[in-house]
Amino acid sequence: MAMRIQVDQARCHGHQMCAIAAPKLFGSDEIGNAAVLIAGDVPRDLEAAARRAEGNCPERAIEIIE
Repeated sequence: MAMRIQVDQARCHGHQMCAIAAPKLFGSDEIGNAAVLIAGDVPRDLEAAARRAEGNCPERAIEIIE
């Protein structure tokens, strides 16, 4: 099954730990909160990075959908 990721903007405080853990998947929006850089399914070779980013988020704002 394919993996997708999303960020709960109400919970994100812009720590950017996700972008540090997975720079190919996460960046920042105009106010510094996390933004997902890919649309659709996460490539298989980046799934571990997505899980690392989810685990590093201090606000638990990243959701992995499988």
